[in-house]
Amino acid sequence: MRKSKIHAPKQTQEDGFKTLHEKVKVKSRHSTPLSQHIYTTLDTYFTNYGILRRGVQYPIDQAIKGNIDFGSLNVPQFNLSRTITYSKSQMKKDFRRLHTFTRTYGAAIALPIFDTAEPFDQPLQPNIKRKLLHLQIYENYRVSPDTVNLDSNPFSPNFNKPLYYYIQTDNPAFARLRVHYSRLFIDEGETQSYHRNSYRTKAKGESILLGALYYVDKYHHSLESSESILEDYETTTITVNNLQDMILMGKEDAVQKRLKILDESRSILNVVLLDENEKYSKTSSSVAGVDKLIQEFQIALAASFGLPVSILFGRSPAGQNATGEADMEILASTCENIRDYSYLPFLQWILNIQNLQTEEITLPPIRTPKYKEDAEYRNIIGQNMERMINLGVLTAEEVRQSLYGGDKGFTINVNIDNNKHAKNEFNDPNKTDIVATTKPKTSTNDRNVNDVRGDTDKEN
Repeated sequence: MRKSKIHAPKQTQEDGFKTLHEKVKVKSRHSTPLSQHIYTTLDTYFTNYGILRRGVQYPIDQAIKGNIDFGSLNVPQFNLSRTITYSKSQMKKDFRRLHTFTRTYGAAIALPIFDTAEPFDQPLQPNIKRKLLHLQIYENYRVSPDTVNLDSNPFSPNFNKPLYYYIQTDNPAFARLRVHYSRLFIDEGETQSYHRNSYRTKAKGESILLGALYYVDKYHHSLESSESILEDYETTTITVNNLQDMILMGKEDAVQKRLKILDESRSILNVVLLDENEKYSKTSSSVAGVDKLIQEFQIALAASFGLPVSILFGRSPAGQNATGEADMEILASTCENIRDYSYLPFLQWILNIQNLQTEEITLPPIRTPKYKEDAEYRNIIGQNMERMINLGVLTAEEVRQSLYGGDKGFTINVNIDNNKHAKNEFNDPNKTDIVATTKPKTSTNDRNVNDVRGDTDKEN
């Protein structure tokens, strides 16, 4: 299988694509493992070009924004004096760096550093009072699995995976750490095939940035081509009498001198000096459709990042009914995936390594509705609740306490007191048992013997 070959871009401080690179050729995204040269190239692209950094980091920033609500924490008895000492802002900062590495290189590793002197190659014991000092974040190419020692416990979530990983650090004293898997948080990128997602490979996921390089190349060449078209947009034409005869007679110097005088006079006085039979004209070429082609390449590049064009390039929504609703849905979907598969597991892992438990981690919504949308939404909920009250399903007090009585403001989670409802129905004197008091309708032919005997007695 062919390995990916990417030519490194020119080093430049310009945040654009004019000097982005000479050639970018990604022959295959499925070479395994990724070579060190490609990791270096990805780092160069991410460091120097703002549009690529925005494609990698913008959805991460949207996914982690807002406050983190851990709810009521379950603190073990031995750890009663310990709460969350690792700040929420530091959690966000560490996850941003962790997932940036993941989207750039395919995966990243987080190693916690505690105030206890526990060996890294020992399992993380749950019943030890410890304080989390900070996290060490490593790119996946710095981590290599120990393929000899595999987990043989079929009931373990780490079954048939390495028990230990080797981490290449920058510290000469700890150049190569051997770490037990229970001490690591492995943030995997996009899903790979079974062949690539083996513990024998360093790359645990697909690199978002690597998949976008092909479209970066196409977008770059579209800008270069449009630049050439703009340079040739206007062509100057000068008609000189007997030009061919002058060249055949060897009077090229006279022709060049004539053109030089024309150029100097035009640049100094902004006039054109012409002979009686000479003509000077300008011809413009058409540039229609160039902007449409560039937009198509922008769409392809934005799609490789899972972002709308309006977000990646800062453009206004285009097309019919251009409200931006579809663009926000695409962005919200990408951010929700980051939350569900990376951010929430990371926060839960942070609590677990500090011997803390919680039933639910609440994050603010990614998309905040506008005032009009919020008013329409509450109006629909209000009409529904009014109908429930009229039917006797809910009481006005339950609706008030559920919708507006909580600490989090307006919510549609309705809490019903079933015991209170049952007690009220039992003690209600105006409500009768329909089944017990209703008599079945009978015809004259269905009258029983007692009814006939009673009629006979009345006649006598």
